[in-house]
Amino acid sequence: RWEREGKLYRLDGTIEPTKFKDATLSVDELESLRSAATAVRRGRVSCIEDDGTLTFEDGTSLVLPWDDSDDGAIAYVHCSAGAFNYSKKDPSSKPEPVFRGGKITMQDVYGTPGFCFMGSVIARLETIPDLTDDERNALSLFPGCDDSPPSDSAAASRPPSSPLGPSSGWIGALDSSHGYVQRLANVIGWYENAELGPWLVGHRLFNMGG
Repeated sequence: RWEREGKLYRLDGTIEPTKFKDATLSVDELESLRSAATAVRRGRVSCIEDDGTLTFEDGTSLVLPWDDSDDGAIAYVHCSAGAFNYSKKDPSSKPEPVFRGGKITMQDVYGTPGFCFMGSVIARLETIPDLTDDERNALSLFPGCDDSPPSDSAAASRPPSSPLGPSSGWIGALDSSHGYVQRLANVIGWYENAELGPWLVGHRLFNMGG
């Protein structure tokens, strides 16, 4: 029904998908994806070798039809991975900041409306040349695990993790490390930035874009 109403899309209407990954795209973008001349359907990719060869979970491999001898000339984009797997985090470790010395680590800087919007904001922050990594990270706050060290007295009252493991969805007293507080701080900072604020207005993926 949702597909008939244009709320959900399939790349190939003859194939029944096994998962929904919360992708966001327009009809024009969907048609562009459908125009790809080659589609490889061998299941999940387990790794990409240094020379670009794709290795699949069933042990088979595929040599891609282009030369990657020029190191760094080709980017491989994993579009189906879960972006934030809190259950596999080490509670004793400090999460990676979004920006650090030329490296970008995707983090949950806003939550809903989802990964595509957050990715666009992080990419836009990267393109503002007069910001340092520290300044970009101050605009990219994100929640850690429940078991991460408390940031203040309110966080210290949190109960231990549930038997299901760490979660970013703690519901309790608000403090500076709470996802909702961080989300609000990020939005305020984004709108106050001379380049980022106007860019957000009318952003088609932003639920507060106006």
